[in-house]
Amino acid sequence: MIKIYSRNIDEVAVCHEFKSPQAFIDDWNSEDCSMGDNEILLVIWNERTVYSSLGRKTDGYDDTVRTADVIAWFSTEPKGGDGRILKAVVDLPHSEIKLPDGSRLVTTVCKEPAYPGVQINLQRPGEADLALCFAEFNTEKPDGMQLCICAYSHNLDEPAYYESYNAIGTPSPNN
Repeated sequence: MIKIYSRNIDEVAVCHEFKSPQAFIDDWNSEDCSMGDNEILLVIWNERTVYSSLGRKTDGYDDTVRTADVIAWFSTEPKGGDGRILKAVVDLPHSEIKLPDGSRLVTTVCKEPAYPGVQINLQRPGEADLALCFAEFNTEKPDGMQLCICAYSHNLDEPAYYESYNAIGTPSPNN
C-alpha cells in the first residue's frame, strides 16, 4: 500500500492510496490518472514513511518534490512480483516501539543529502502515520545553526515548531 499526501494546484491537501507501486505507476500512465503533478507532502509505503516535506523551506516549483519525482523513484529498481520500488526505501534504517494502546512509535533515518536526519511517526492500526517530530541537519542554514528540530501539532498541516537547535534566544539546558 502506498499513501501519498500532496497539495494540488488549488493548494488543497489531498491523500491518494494505491495498492502497490505498480498500481501507482499504472494510474499515472493512464489517460484518466487520479492525481496531477502535485507538490508531495508525505509518502508512506508499507507503513513506512519514505519521504516527508514537512519543515522544508522551498523557493518555488523547482524546489519541491512532485508526483513525477515519486513516479521516478518507484520506477528505478525492480523487486520481484511487487512492481518496482525505490532502492532507498528498502535501505532506510528504522526502529519501532510498540505502545500499550497498540500504536507504535516509528523512527526512520532520512538519508536525503541536503537534510539528513531522524523522523518519529506515530502509527495507529488502520490510520495514516502521524508525523510527531524530527531532527535534521539543514545544509541551507548558516554554520552553527544547521542542526534543526521540528515538532508537529495534530491539527496543523505545517510544523508547529521548526528552529535551529542553537537558535539565538533558545534557552540552554542549564536554564
